[in-house]
Amino acid sequence: MTEDRSSVRYKQTEIGIIPEDWEVNELGNIGNFKNGINKDGQDFGHGSPFVNLMDVFGINSISKNQHLGLVNSNDLEKKVYNLKEGDVIFIRSSVKPTGVGLTAVINRDLTDTVYSGFLIRFRDEGKLNTDFKKYCFSESKFRQRIITCSTVSANTNINQDNLKKVCLAHPKSLEEQRSIAEALSDVDTLIAALDKLVAKKRNLKTATIQQLLTGKKRLPGFGEGKCYKQTSIGVIPEDWEIVELKYLVDPDRKITYGIVVPGANTPNGVPMIRAQDYSRGWVDLEDLYRVSSEMDKAYKRSRVVTDDILLTIVGSVGNLAKVTSIFNGSNLTQQTARLAFHKKFTDANFYLNILSSEFGQKEILNYTKSGVQPSLNLSDVEKFRVPYPSLSEQTAIANVLSDMDTDITALETRLAKTQAIKQGMMQELLTGRTRLI
Repeated sequence: MTEDRSSVRYKQTEIGIIPEDWEVNELGNIGNFKNGINKDGQDFGHGSPFVNLMDVFGINSISKNQHLGLVNSNDLEKKVYNLKEGDVIFIRSSVKPTGVGLTAVINRDLTDTVYSGFLIRFRDEGKLNTDFKKYCFSESKFRQRIITCSTVSANTNINQDNLKKVCLAHPKSLEEQRSIAEALSDVDTLIAALDKLVAKKRNLKTATIQQLLTGKKRLPGFGEGKCYKQTSIGVIPEDWEIVELKYLVDPDRKITYGIVVPGANTPNGVPMIRAQDYSRGWVDLEDLYRVSSEMDKAYKRSRVVTDDILLTIVGSVGNLAKVTSIFNGSNLTQQTARLAFHKKFTDANFYLNILSSEFGQKEILNYTKSGVQPSLNLSDVEKFRVPYPSLSEQTAIANVLSDMDTDITALETRLAKTQAIKQGMMQELLTGRTRLI
């Protein structure tokens, strides 16, 4: 349960207001630091387990040494650079400032294991609970203090001397530290479960796409008892056809690319969708470029309407998105092709899934030309071979996949909210604004 804040006394410290029964310590006063081992290139790939820089990024603890790299180290080095339960590994150098000083806690003694010279080991003197250390070093204000005392050259770096001076606020009570860690660990468990469920749903959708978009599996009401036939792109149901993409687009709105030289960004102009504005099937509203009405009129051939499909044809070739109503009337850049599928006999969502699938991406790759930047010619886009079932079956398949997308999006939203809740909890619990008893 939480403690009534009205009954908690607070005090001003050099790093801000904290509960009266908490303390602030420089790390050098509650533990010691040790730089990691440095070895020549020929010493790697054999010998003893070795914690390297990339073993620390993106995690908060290390429990095993079976999957670590190897380095040739002798008995003295294993003793000097050993890793024990409760040790904290700091990253001492990073290309980006946000990476310097990130930590991982050693959950248990790692026998015969050493650590890299790109890392610094912190071994405290018993003032900090091991599980609490998984969280207290990632609290935002502590992270800011780490970054502030770093130095910048080619990379952002931090050394032992500067780490020793970084202040950490924490409860004096190991029991309160443990309670904070348990609360945050519970949220981590929920996040891990949601992350696993999202991955499972995505894998299920991928498998379903492979089955439905190739006709290997038919939905109820379609193709009962039908046979299959061999085509230029593989085996498909006998009541499906293989057609080139050019036969499926609206003849009045041919496949085209957008504005070649857009000119200055016009704040009140017509939105212009660039290749970097879309991925994973939708367009991002943020940082949209806008062009003048005159420029838009000059390229009225490449205006888009709801349900048009966008395809990147220069650079990150093969990215796709569907135009939603909010972008109706927008224009495009030269790096993007517009595919206006004929509404009378095609379902745009079906062909968005076709082109986004493994099969569709392979077809795109077949026609992609290499160079300074990969690219596609519009004449080649027209030649893409795609399956063509009846419109009713296209729509039925697209609806099944859309329902799966809705389910995945709901889970992703829940996951993002849970991650935000955890960040809020960390701000409250690791600064003492909210107490656990």
